Amino acid sequence: LKNSWWVIDGLTFHYTMWIRTTASDCIITHCTWTNFEGGGIHFDQPITGVNPADSAQRITIINSVFDGLINAQSLTLFGGGHLVQSNVFANGVSADAIFAFGSNVVIRANLFTNMHEVAGYGNHPDLLQTFGNNGLWMVVYLFEDNYVVNCPIQLTQFEQTAVRNNALWGIVIRNNVFKDSNMQ
Repeated sequence: LKNSWWVIDGLTFHYTMWIRTTASDCIITHCTWTNFEGGGIHFDQPITGVNPADSAQRITIINSVFDGLINAQSLTLFGGGHLVQSNVFANGVSADAIFAFGSNVVIRANLFTNMHEVAGYGNHPDLLQTFGNNGLWMVVYLFEDNYVVNCPIQLTQFEQTAVRNNALWGIVIRNNVFKDSNMQ
């Protein structure tokens, strides 16, 4: 996806969908990513490599399914102003649900279920992960009204080893339900 104002509706993918830095104001709805090794949606990292907000803007991912993805990330976000709402993240095999970079993102009313770690893969799964060891950061994220059930994986891993400016880090986690998820 490299242009703005597109609507992607009702497609099934067995491979990663890339969102280029030039795409903004797009809607992805009623789509499914299923049963393959690799990530679901991956936003391109900005060309500058230092400001994760300089990527696609205002992408809405709604009413979609990420099912049975293996050893990658279901959703890797860069850019800003995104809405990730009413999606299902299910049956991940040593797969992270969401890599969170950029700014002003709402992750709301999603179902996370049956995400688990399987020996033999290099990735340990996290529900949310971000890291600043390569200069990236995340700020003004909202994770709310999500339902997490049967996910014995790590809830979050937030590292800021290279980015020491606390103004470049921030997430609010509120009003979520965690059931049968004995996470770290």
